[in-house]
Amino acid sequence: MLDVRDNLERVRERIARAAARAGRKPEDVLLIGVSKTVDVERIRAGLAAGLRALGENRVQEAKAKVAELGPPPGTSSATCRRTRSRTRWRSST
Repeated sequence: MLDVRDNLERVRERIARAAARAGRKPEDVLLIGVSKTVDVERIRAGLAAGLRALGENRVQEAKAKVAELGPPPGTSSATCRRTRSRTRWRSST
């Protein structure tokens, strides 16, 4: 099984290549990790590896995970908002 940090690095490399092809900067692309059916320890590993936005299908699940995890490392808070039929949770400073 791939390490979360290694997997995120591979995704970031793909984003960088795609951004270059599109004439964009990689930092203008928001990588959103999907936390549906993912245990808190794996989410914690993603946050430690620099992931700053997560998506969840159910508001209740997102709120429970935010309550357990607290704000991502290096941030002062986390916000949880509903967009269409999905819930997005993102760090805020």
